[in-house]
Amino acid sequence: MSDEDLLRKWCDKQELDYTLARDLKEKYFPLLEKAHKRFGDAFDKYFHEHRLGTDIRLDNIKTLVLLVEKLGAVRQKLSLKEQAVIFLSLQYLPIVEGAFSSEINFLIYTLIVNGYDFEWSGEKVNSVTTIEKASLSEKIKFLENNGFEIITAKCDPKLRNSIAHLFYKVKDNGKIYVNGVEKDISLIHRNLRDISFTMHLIRRLYYRRFRQ
Repeated sequence: MSDEDLLRKWCDKQELDYTLARDLKEKYFPLLEKAHKRFGDAFDKYFHEHRLGTDIRLDNIKTLVLLVEKLGAVRQKLSLKEQAVIFLSLQYLPIVEGAFSSEINFLIYTLIVNGYDFEWSGEKVNSVTTIEKASLSEKIKFLENNGFEIITAKCDPKLRNSIAHLFYKVKDNGKIYVNGVEKDISLIHRNLRDISFTMHLIRRLYYRRFRQ
């Protein structure tokens, strides 16, 4: 089965946008190819370690999903406001801090080993450790500056900070406001989930060739 056919099959299974996945693949594959050729085993080792880390995060996310499903049994006893707070804590934040952050960290590392310069707080970011220390806003800016708006458009660092630091308001009807502006967190969560899973599938597709 060709890469395109397999990618389409995976996207259909995960209910992801194939067109977005195809466009992102065209940008991502050449970077993975160059990194693999330049650093070989060293880059592949990080890919393997990253995959293990991703698996740990995904397992935790699955546990949170199960918890949310169990809470669904008592949803009628919860107010709309309470349901919204649970969603923010158990679904929105885990996708930002887990799957999305994990995927952009790997992409940033791939760009760096291909010669792209990334500085944060006056320090040159050149290792996995320093990438993880950099703020989400700086990572988003770096990716935007290097042509990955297709990814960064899905994440608002200011929104993440407001929710992580509990600087938001949930009204009795369950609607969520940040700085007085209503936010459709369900849609935002879905977009983050989709781009994170899409990036994961593209990396999986690329490394599939080495297992054949």
